[in-house]
Amino acid sequence: MDQSDDTLEHQLNELIGSGKLESLINLQDLIRHFVATVDNAGGSHLASRVSPFKPLDGEFTVSENAGVTTISPENYARYSPYVDLMTSVDSKKLVDIYTHYYPLFQSAYRELGMKGYFNDRLVKVIDKALATPVIKEPIALHSSGYYQFADPHLES
Repeated sequence: MDQSDDTLEHQLNELIGSGKLESLINLQDLIRHFVATVDNAGGSHLASRVSPFKPLDGEFTVSENAGVTTISPENYARYSPYVDLMTSVDSKKLVDIYTHYYPLFQSAYRELGMKGYFNDRLVKVIDKALATPVIKEPIALHSSGYYQFADPHLES
C-alpha cells in the first residue's frame, strides 16, 4: 500500500486531469485517507486531517435576517469544483480503478481495526448520502461556539 500512491495518482491523473486532481485531492496516503473518511462518514465528525480532499476555498459565512441565522448562499459556490469533479468523471473508469485497488482499500479498512468488507461500508455511506434531503429554502442555524443546524433532523 505504501507504494501505491504514485501508480494510483498516475491513473487518476489520466482520468481526471493533472491540474484538477492536484488542486482538489490530497494524494499522499490517498487510499488510507479515503477509507478513514468513508468509515467516519456515518458519524457526527469527519476528521479533516485524514480527508482525501483539500480544504474548501474561502470561509464559511452566514446570513442574518429578522434574527434568524442561515447558511449564506455564497457558501454553496465553494463546493462547485468538487461537484464538477464528481459529475464529470467517467464513473465506469473510476469503478475500474477502485476494483483494481480494492485489496488495498480492504487492507486499509483492516488497519483501522474494522471487521467485514470495506465495500459494504462504502455502499452504506453512498446510500446515506443519496438519502440526504435536498433543501431549497435557507437552512437555519444556531450557534453554541460553532454552528449547528437548527432543525434536529438535519443535525442528525
